[in-house]
Amino acid sequence: MSELQGISLTRHLDSILEEFKSSKTIYDFPFNKMYRGQFSADLSVNFHGTQVATPLGPAAGPHTQLAQNIVLAFLGGSRIFELKTVQILDHLEIPRPCIDARNVCYNVEWSQELSLKESAREYVKAWLLLHFIRELELLGVERSSSLYNVHFDLSVGYDLKGISSPQMTAWFRQMQNARELIAEQLSELPSRYHGLKKSKIPTTLSNSVTLSTFHGCPGGEIEKIVEYLMGDLGLHVIVKMNPTLLGFERVQQILHHDLGYAHLVLLPKAFETDLNFEQAVAMMERLQAKAKSFNRFLGAKFTNTLVVGGEHSKLPGQEQYLSGPPLHVLAMEALHKFREKMGADFPVSFSAGLEAANVADTLACNIVPVTVCTDLLKIGGYTRLNKYFKNIEESFAQMEVSSLSQFILKRAKNAPDLAQAGFVNTRDYLKTLAKNSRYHFEKNQRLPKKSEKKLDFFECLTCNICMEVCPNAANFLFPVASQEFSMSDYRWDGHTFVAEGKFSITLEKGAEIANLAEFCNDCSNCDTFCPEVGGPYLVKPKLFLEKNNYEKYSGQGFYLEGNTILGKFDGAEYVLKFHAKKLHYEFISEMGTFLFDEDRLLSFVAKQERQRGDRAPLDKYLKMKILLTGLMKSGRYGATLLHRGQE
Repeated sequence: MSELQGISLTRHLDSILEEFKSSKTIYDFPFNKMYRGQFSADLSVNFHGTQVATPLGPAAGPHTQLAQNIVLAFLGGSRIFELKTVQILDHLEIPRPCIDARNVCYNVEWSQELSLKESAREYVKAWLLLHFIRELELLGVERSSSLYNVHFDLSVGYDLKGISSPQMTAWFRQMQNARELIAEQLSELPSRYHGLKKSKIPTTLSNSVTLSTFHGCPGGEIEKIVEYLMGDLGLHVIVKMNPTLLGFERVQQILHHDLGYAHLVLLPKAFETDLNFEQAVAMMERLQAKAKSFNRFLGAKFTNTLVVGGEHSKLPGQEQYLSGPPLHVLAMEALHKFREKMGADFPVSFSAGLEAANVADTLACNIVPVTVCTDLLKIGGYTRLNKYFKNIEESFAQMEVSSLSQFILKRAKNAPDLAQAGFVNTRDYLKTLAKNSRYHFEKNQRLPKKSEKKLDFFECLTCNICMEVCPNAANFLFPVASQEFSMSDYRWDGHTFVAEGKFSITLEKGAEIANLAEFCNDCSNCDTFCPEVGGPYLVKPKLFLEKNNYEKYSGQGFYLEGNTILGKFDGAEYVLKFHAKKLHYEFISEMGTFLFDEDRLLSFVAKQERQRGDRAPLDKYLKMKILLTGLMKSGRYGATLLHRGQE
């Protein structure tokens, strides 16, 4: 596989502006689905001192790892971003594939795949891009609008030694004051962005952390970590709780009996090593007093994923992490049980099986923020958030309210205040969940449809699903002519290449799909939902954004360099150059150098070591020509990134 990495701020900005001008999209996200305040429902909340337009956002995971992930989530309407979890061990070997979101979701990845330094740069680039979108008013909304306000919430793990290490401490300090990182990024922008370089960018990226205490982390250590984060670093802290909080018997009752997921193997060890409910409550009561003394916010998040065993997904290993619909029920019960002990006004956030159908019910529980991951891995991707806001708008209209606080209060009828209203709504909502068939195994066992057709380099269904479900925006579309590309087949007769028959590539769709190598981490989510067999990330043309990455790669891959494309097939390397003045194509291969006028051979210089009967690799020429001409024509996402890197 290729190595996941980000690209320069300039390259992002150039691509965004060119693409937006050409097709009114940003990273292929359409303008008509961008959140621009077009809904009348007022969802604004205050989170750690930032007034934001919505309490929604992506959970720490695949949607908050690279800069474009965060921008895409913002375009969908997210305003509170739980950034991908970082830790001192920042060079992880994560099994592949790592995500299986066919119905419920399983994963085997848990932390940032980039180094601490790279993570900081990606978060700063995202921060700057969001401020540039505001400054340029790309959404058609005045830059003075609070619609653009965002909050970045850090996610860190997993033990005290790592979190309090000099490296992690320095990283936290950078997030609290990113002045140097911001200046470094701005200094690299070319002179054409003189105005943006002078923008007033807030230097505090984040003043808060959601602590992702991994399964099995001792309670005493969690407590010390929180004290360190609040006391030594001055950060607001939300502690992410595990669903094991409910106890083995209760989780088994809900999962196996109430919801019907009897095939999922619960691991007693996970319940023995995780915090139990009494320990968690006692810990948070002590930390509540500490938070008050530090003048810091303390909350709890419900919940982390649930460790399960058995072979019930396509992922490697005997232990995986469950999320999606069944986790929604578990997490909501854990949240309500926790509030019963800690008080209705204890702050909570939520991430478990959130989707358009339950977002209004979840918001009625007085939860900030509510974050989503699994649902964004489904068909539609980030654009699925548009349906969230439509459903919220409908729910508000039915209740005849216009703001989130009114909605929470009116839903609870006679509750005296917002905290009590949220508590009542959670209690009432919880009563309906186990009976709701949408969370049951019977409703969540259907797999995406697969035909028997094998995916090919070109000419698939071009359904665009692989583009939507990729959290990193690694797959993209480029135009091609709808025609049969036919040419003579040439073989070496000992003295020259002679034409012997013909071969062709027929393209009917008018567009083809390719993959941006540096944005792809082989999670396989595109393969999960692709209607054909093979996996777009494995079969489709893999384009490299950086030449050194292309050179290191041993598989099939390509690199665009102006009017030239480099390509690797089966261990051999090829070069195709387009000479614009004469409209000639120069093709360099192990056989020699061929000069074509479109598909007519004009001349060639053969290598002397050729043997009689050797065939010229013109199938490679034709594939590379289709790629090159399509990418040179396109002003859409993907091609804009590839071209902008050449300046």
